[in-house]
Amino acid sequence: MSSVGVENNVVSPVGDIKKLDSKMDFKIIYLLTDFSDHARNAANYAIDAFGEDVQYVLINSYIVRTSAATLIDIEDIAHQESLVQLKEEEKVLKAKFPNLKLETISKYGTPVDVINLYLEDLPADLIVVGSKGISKLDEILIGSVTTSIMRGVHRPVLAVPLKAKYEKMDRIVLASDLVNANKPQVLGMMKSLKNTFGSHVSGATVKMDNKELSSEEEQLLSKLESIESLDEISVIRDSNISKGLMDYCDQSRADMLVVVAKHTSFFKRFFHKSITKELVNHEVLPILVLEDN
Repeated sequence: MSSVGVENNVVSPVGDIKKLDSKMDFKIIYLLTDFSDHARNAANYAIDAFGEDVQYVLINSYIVRTSAATLIDIEDIAHQESLVQLKEEEKVLKAKFPNLKLETISKYGTPVDVINLYLEDLPADLIVVGSKGISKLDEILIGSVTTSIMRGVHRPVLAVPLKAKYEKMDRIVLASDLVNANKPQVLGMMKSLKNTFGSHVSGATVKMDNKELSSEEEQLLSKLESIESLDEISVIRDSNISKGLMDYCDQSRADMLVVVAKHTSFFKRFFHKSITKELVNHEVLPILVLEDN
């Protein structure tokens, strides 16, 4: 079934929202790198977007798969190679961003384990990872490093496609079910994004049938309509969650899609392999994935 429409509730007009000078709602940002083009592009995107006053941490994690007899030597070699490449990445980034505040970390382990280790002493406001483009979503988010980070790290994760270039953040779409959209940490993130970029923020939820909203859903929708950080709320009617959301992002000319939540059936339905063919034309939209608990 194709899209059967959008029920739109405008909370407040877009207006002339002033861009705030301070972007310090985001103080520490982790940049994950495997020294690929998409990782470098993601780092550039994040720094262009959030500015040079943020403390960035460029992290490379590595795993050595070998026999116990040679493990120590090979692990040391891998570590030294990682340090050399990190130094090169730092040089490239600082050539473009002379005032960049950047720390580099090379650590043995999986990305999830390494991130969680450093989060204990240096909590990040955002984790940034590169992706090849969501037209190959099954390769990138299903059974991939990016998926493991999204599911295993309890921090917001921003996936930046290879073709994405930061120009503006005028319009952001928050996609979730009505319950998760009402959670304080989700609304707190949307407020931070709005404060940072002066964005117009649209809330969107997908109903896969034409049934009337339940009384509970009506109450949740009404509550969202009173939230200052959301400019409008839309109920999308489409049997295909991903198609409905991406069509809505196209219509809204969204600069970022925020998805809640990463541990629920909503998230699993959105990022299911079977829908990747329908996202072939959406290779430049960054996706921010938030916690649901």
